[in-house]
Amino acid sequence: IKADDFKRGNSLYTIVDGSNWEQIEAKAVALGGHLVTINDAEENQWIHESFNIHETHLPSRQVSHLELYWTGLNDEVEEGNWQWSSGEESSFRNWATGTRWSENWREPNGGVNENYVHLGWHSPQWNDHAYINPNDVLSIQGIAEIPLNTSPTYSISTSSSTINEGGSLTTNISTTNVPSG
Repeated sequence: IKADDFKRGNSLYTIVDGSNWEQIEAKAVALGGHLVTINDAEENQWIHESFNIHETHLPSRQVSHLELYWTGLNDEVEEGNWQWSSGEESSFRNWATGTRWSENWREPNGGVNENYVHLGWHSPQWNDHAYINPNDVLSIQGIAEIPLNTSPTYSISTSSSTINEGGSLTTNISTTNVPSG
């Protein structure tokens, strides 16, 4: 575990870099996880505290000083149907509401143009956003959640419990969480 990695329960949380949400999610998958699924208010608070994520207060809409963090929540497949990239069924949501720059707003507010959720704009509440040009912000990263309870499993099944003379038997062996090689 690196200094900027955090263990909570049966998961390891770490920062993942990339130029957009899709690339960062792909890197999280390559590490054995997905972008973070936030299951409840306690986990949301823990993530914000552990990764020192705080609300960005800017005097204008200028975004050059933002530090943002992608989560796994998105509605890329179907507008308004927010799903976690991990496939988990967490119904916890913490959408931001408020007033800024003399505007009242309520997230999610981006329609078909904003399909991914990040932390750091209204934190500890959430914001939906579109692709963010990494040259326009100080930092855009993702938080990967990697399960640590991936014990190998093995199963064996046969095609028949009895074999007649001249017959054949097929044996199937399947595994999960076993490294190839």
